[in-house]
Amino acid sequence: MNRLPVRLAALLLAGALFLTQPAAAKSETVHSGQGAGLYALVRTSAAELEERAEARLAALGRTPHQSAPSKTGPLWENLGSVRYIHQGYRTCKASSAAMAVNLLRGTDESSTWSMGWDECINFSWMTFTGSDGVTYQGVYMFDEYPIKASEYYRVIDDCLERGIPVVGSVHSTKPGYSQHHWVVIVGKSGGDYWIVCPARQQTGETIAENIVPLSRMHYAMALNDYPTKHYVYMTFTPAEEQAEGEASS
Repeated sequence: MNRLPVRLAALLLAGALFLTQPAAAKSETVHSGQGAGLYALVRTSAAELEERAEARLAALGRTPHQSAPSKTGPLWENLGSVRYIHQGYRTCKASSAAMAVNLLRGTDESSTWSMGWDECINFSWMTFTGSDGVTYQGVYMFDEYPIKASEYYRVIDDCLERGIPVVGSVHSTKPGYSQHHWVVIVGKSGGDYWIVCPARQQTGETIAENIVPLSRMHYAMALNDYPTKHYVYMTFTPAEEQAEGEASS
């Protein structure tokens, strides 16, 4: 059995769900042979993707994820159309932020460079119009101000439920690999999160083609190169909600 389409179908379950080592440079994908078939698969409608993925999972004796988001919101609408961005040297945060912004907008407008290259210091002062017409405010919990793990997971789960991507902080559980890395969190399956890693060798043009389970990449949440684990993140909140919260505080 050809395993690559099977794996892709599993990764795209429910209509495209939510490194260990960095790659040196982005390589161009040549859409020929098997690659052409995979590229055509992810370019089909979300409904058709979901049907194919769930049928393949059933054939493998697997069950769909148990704690799926609502499948509404910009994240779910744009997974199959927004392009994957491969990071440069020390730009995992900015590359992940650019992909998250593009997922929110449904465009390929943002780039690693436009996100501040490696620091993203202006993210919390930026506003973005989502593909749903809502104006969102950037939210960046800086490395210097970590939160409790429970709050970190609550924010992620809440955003995914609303169809909003999250740029999450992770570290490798393999000795000698990165203890400070950023990825785009796009979904959750049971107790495992689904991510897009900007340092992983890409397997297609779109974000949907590059989704992998956090556990398979041997990652755990939080930055681990501080005296204590740092649970920090970047995401978006409707500007109207943020204004209401500030007014009541």
